[in-house]
Amino acid sequence: MLGAKPEQVCGEHDRNLRGVVMNTKLRELPIDELIKLVEELWDSIASDQKVLLLTDDQKAERDRRLDTDEVDRNRCRIATEPIADIRRKL
Repeated sequence: MLGAKPEQVCGEHDRNLRGVVMNTKLRELPIDELIKLVEELWDSIASDQKVLLLTDDQKAERDRRLDTDEVDRNRCRIATEPIADIRRKL
C-alpha cells in the first residue's frame, strides 16, 4: 500500500491471512458442525435484542404485520403447520 505505514501493511496482511486460515478451517468442518456453529453464532447475536435496533422501515413493517394479525386472526397458523407442509412436499 503506497504511503501506508509498515505496521498498517503488516496488520492488514495478518488479518487477510487469518481470514484465509479461518476459511480453510471452516471448509474442513462437516456440514452438521457448520450448522451448529452458525446457530450458536446467531444465538449469541440474538441474545441481546437491545443491540439489534430496528430501522424505521422495519418498525413500520412489524406494526403492519401485527395490525394485520389482529384484524384477521383466522388466517394465522402456528409455525409447526407450515413447516409440516414443507416437509411433506420434500
